[in-house]
Amino acid sequence: MTQMPRHRVVVGLDGLDEASAAVPFAAREAKTRGCPLLLVGAVGGPLPEVAAKVRRTLPGLVLMGLTTRADLGEIILEESRSARLVVVGRPPAPDAGRYEQVAAHAWCPTIVVPVQPAGEPCGRVLLGVAVTPYDEPAIAFAFEEAELRGIPLDAIHVWSGIPQTAIGDVDPFEYHLTEAHATADRLLAETLGGWVEKYPAVSVMRTPLYDVNPAETLLAASQHADLIVLAANQHGAHTPHLLGPVTRAVLARAACPIAVVRHGAR
Repeated sequence: MTQMPRHRVVVGLDGLDEASAAVPFAAREAKTRGCPLLLVGAVGGPLPEVAAKVRRTLPGLVLMGLTTRADLGEIILEESRSARLVVVGRPPAPDAGRYEQVAAHAWCPTIVVPVQPAGEPCGRVLLGVAVTPYDEPAIAFAFEEAELRGIPLDAIHVWSGIPQTAIGDVDPFEYHLTEAHATADRLLAETLGGWVEKYPAVSVMRTPLYDVNPAETLLAASQHADLIVLAANQHGAHTPHLLGPVTRAVLARAACPIAVVRHGAR
């Protein structure tokens, strides 16, 4: 048996419609990274036709195919153990389906691609930052993507409460929004500091915002992004849900591709 090369991009497909955006996206990611692309599909599915189209579009790309009669989601998760990136399509009327299963359990970053592209490239990567230790893998991936694409990174921290350090001994019902905003920006800057130094070529914009509904704010911002990057669960690995509510909401509705990076994943 031929051993699959490590550090490849894996893309799953169920049908031609669902693969229409995910496969070209995955192929470009593999080409940019200089690594092979593995197409995973069901036996009797459209994999041969999709593979032929990829070869015509990117003739220099190393391409492999894997067909299975087993559950496609489980196979993709198994392949993610030795992958750099997994890409899956999001159906037109998404529910808690395969794309969410893969994003929650993959051993590497997962990018979920809507079936219909959002339109012309916007030229920026959007990073949602919760300012917790669980942000680090997502931050690392966002900086890597921005550098690979040669586009700016917009780091957004949406706070819906009062930053504790902004109020000190002041009555929490009588605080200065301007001071709280400044504190949120400082916390965001401190969180990004080491990564800004590591990726000096990446232009970074910090955007602290106040909103009681962070998901809606991120969704609005994603209208002007090529990719949005989020931690799988920004509250940590010990919560009962592997995907947090903000991540789930953005996954289901964002118009652009969404990268989900699980804490503890490679």
